Amino acid sequence: MLTPSSEDLAARLLRHGIDRARAHGDALPEPLAACWREIYGGWQERIGPGGPERQFASAMGTPAFVLLGWVAESVLPEPAGEPVLDAAEAMACWYLALRCQDDVVDEGAPAERVYLAQTLESRALGLMLRAAGQAEAMLAVWEEIVVDFAAAALEDVRKRAAPDSVWDERAIALQGRKFLPMAGPLAALLVRAGKADAWPRLRQTVERLSVGLQLTNDLAGASEDLAAGRHSPFLGALGLRPGLHAAADVEPAIRRGLRTGAWPEYLERTRAALRSALEPLAALPSPRLAEHVRGRIAALEEHGHKRALCALGQAEPLVLDLEVTRRCNLCCNACYVRAQEPA
Repeated sequence: MLTPSSEDLAARLLRHGIDRARAHGDALPEPLAACWREIYGGWQERIGPGGPERQFASAMGTPAFVLLGWVAESVLPEPAGEPVLDAAEAMACWYLALRCQDDVVDEGAPAERVYLAQTLESRALGLMLRAAGQAEAMLAVWEEIVVDFAAAALEDVRKRAAPDSVWDERAIALQGRKFLPMAGPLAALLVRAGKADAWPRLRQTVERLSVGLQLTNDLAGASEDLAAGRHSPFLGALGLRPGLHAAADVEPAIRRGLRTGAWPEYLERTRAALRSALEPLAALPSPRLAEHVRGRIAALEEHGHKRALCALGQAEPLVLDLEVTRRCNLCCNACYVRAQEPA
């Protein structure tokens, strides 16, 4: 059990979960331990000086431990007891296992990393069963999570690999299921508390929140996606296609989106997904989650404002004039000037 502290519960669970997962990884037999050190070290380098707190506790971070702290406080008499600590370590293990998987699928990392991912998944499942205290009930929920996650992730990988993919409402909704494994520790606490009937509503919240998270990630990673040949809802919204457009085309596309309305529409779609995450939670009202959603929306709006100003500021005056007035007849391929809708 965590000792009493004035520190935020989510922050304490984050630190505890990461520390326990790291101790487990360091204790693995070779060569798994070496693979773990490579993955963990690469992750630390990627997230920068802010460390895990920047990844999980910031307004634009992954809200896994915010959700964990909220569920623990909502349904358990001891929100910092051993079952919650097991769930915290499981959360960290799931995140890093999915990191391994994404590196292999999206970044072309060595396929041998799947063996470490399997090890971390096994550890996380054992911790969730222990946290839940009812293996049969937890396994039933877990099978649902894995099947729906795998189906959505596979379909999404295929859509992102196709330059002509259409991002309709169904494809957008699938984005939320890609984060489902990290809802497993949340479900374990519900089972522990005898509130498994709240799982469908909690799942809705996780999926809707995750749609907003993924749409935000796609906005931030547009240049990297184009360079890697990956499609995304953001690229689709701005009329960009991998193989046809390059990273240098993102800023002109944002300027075009400001004029046509595609840019504010994408931001509003992201905000709407985040706001909708609170709707299923009448049974588990959460000031913690509501505060996080407000902070995330504010951070998204700030990021969008800065990104739009940057796109406008990078253009030469003549370029802006041509884009606004469309007084150009050179007919260059993929020209954003001639692609404008008639005034």
